[in-house]
Amino acid sequence: MGDSISRRAILAASAAGASALAGCGGQGGNGGDGDGGDDAPLLSTLRLSNSADQAVTIHLVVERDGEFVHRSTQRLGPQNGGADAAPAETTVERTWSDETGAFTINARLDQRSEGLTVDLSELSGNPSCWGIELEVTQNGDFNVWTTEDPEGCPVGGGGNES
Repeated sequence: MGDSISRRAILAASAAGASALAGCGGQGGNGGDGDGGDDAPLLSTLRLSNSADQAVTIHLVVERDGEFVHRSTQRLGPQNGGADAAPAETTVERTWSDETGAFTINARLDQRSEGLTVDLSELSGNPSCWGIELEVTQNGDFNVWTTEDPEGCPVGGGGNES
């Protein structure tokens, strides 16, 4: 991957990103104790969407139990893009196994030094799996949408969207 995100940049963005959580994800804990124990959930689905009028590039890192399990750069077209524009939403190809654990998602838009960190252990609820959607807003912030036990969850299943 040509573009890379340093661990230091991700950690620096964590504090600012934690306050940017929106949608149904909130504080409260899902029973995960951060050590990847039996009650820790699986990050089953990760979607990205762009509600802005301009194309965006998202640098994405997913960690499980402190280990990198996914790193990519995703380009999304504008919300009302033309026929030649990139899609405004995508499902991230899951490069991690079905092992549960303490998952953290780090996302940063191109040209921004700060990003968003979503720690699944801080979300309320106690699902077997989480489906997460990161939506880029018109002003370049992130909204976070969650689904408990989404369709296709290999260790549960159901689909309670918030």
